[in-house]
Amino acid sequence: MFHLLPFPLTVAFTLMRRPATHTALRSFPVLLRLFAPAVLLAATLLVLGCKGGGPSDTISGTCTMKNGDKVSGTVVFVSGGKEFSGPLLDGNYAVVNVPKGECDVLVKGAGAIAPPPKDAKEMPGVTKMGVPPPEKYSKPGALPKYTVKGGKETHNIVLDP
Repeated sequence: MFHLLPFPLTVAFTLMRRPATHTALRSFPVLLRLFAPAVLLAATLLVLGCKGGGPSDTISGTCTMKNGDKVSGTVVFVSGGKEFSGPLLDGNYAVVNVPKGECDVLVKGAGAIAPPPKDAKEMPGVTKMGVPPPEKYSKPGALPKYTVKGGKETHNIVLDP
């Protein structure tokens, strides 16, 4: 059984179980032996309490113009005066750790991006950039408020030019 436990758990369990017969254990301070159950509990909670994976609260979706063009820029959820944003690339976005409750939704452009030259050829494997969003969507109130419930949510945004 001990070979399956992490090292700190094995040491703590051994200290609680065996009498102090070994020379090193006899000289081990009594207070530290009394704290062995606390060490065991803390190590167990640390191991069991760690969950893997990414953030559990994620809002993702698409952002397109009314005519179907995909948008690029940034999607921002504003809650309690704080901004939570995620990149909007070729019409797809994901924003993590947005608090539950009602939020303003903003869509901001990526700034000035020079268009490719007219004689440029498409490169295979390169994703096309979406169109920038209209400036009016970078201000609160331009889009309906969104209520965050928690967990993984999908919220698709359609912009009117």
